[in-house]
Amino acid sequence: MRADRAFELSARRRGRGRFAAIRRNRIAARASACGGHYDDNKQRATRHVTLETQDETSLFRTQPRVQSGVMIRAVTEKDFSAIATITNHYIATTAIHFAYEPLAGADIQAMWSKGGDRFPWFVADQNGVVGYAKAGTWRDRAGYNWTAEIGLYIAPDARGQGLGKALYKELIDELGRRGFRSVIAGITLPNDPSIAFHLAFGFESVGTVRDAGFKHGSWHDVEFWQKRLASS
Repeated sequence: MRADRAFELSARRRGRGRFAAIRRNRIAARASACGGHYDDNKQRATRHVTLETQDETSLFRTQPRVQSGVMIRAVTEKDFSAIATITNHYIATTAIHFAYEPLAGADIQAMWSKGGDRFPWFVADQNGVVGYAKAGTWRDRAGYNWTAEIGLYIAPDARGQGLGKALYKELIDELGRRGFRSVIAGITLPNDPSIAFHLAFGFESVGTVRDAGFKHGSWHDVEFWQKRLASS
């Protein structure tokens, strides 16, 4: 095996091990708060007395939150049809999303499943999904494991209610709890409202790719914005 390949595999294993350790510590803390413990041999968190044993996935996710009558919660498999409808609006009418063809709910669910429990997705539920925020891989190499790329989409008739802010805050806070060091967002230019939105969250511009995408008969620049979640 070439030395550079061996180094890459070693880095990937170290990255996965670090993420697993953070995960175990977080699960153990939550189990302890509920009066239980984390069994490292069984890779399972348990609760004492009247509470049922739960697996690590259920303890790893945040609890739903309600804001102005809208529930902010983790995505479920039932949400992807509504998520596709929201996404397809932006595909058809804007250059915010660079896809040309509409996506099926199953396509988006496959993207979510690929991230497993590593990357959180949240939805705004107002008698149905009216927006979502997602995190995913920024770059595939193991050394990039602690930077996530994020995105946010709100249904047209649900804009102006503060849902984007609530979703972004939940997503970014959760990524920080999971040990990520920074998040990256791409903004198709021009888009002054989105720039102002990211500035309010503490993002900084880290560069613009000229003519990054072609859609609706025009070339579009994309500016990338970064928020650091940890600096030491």
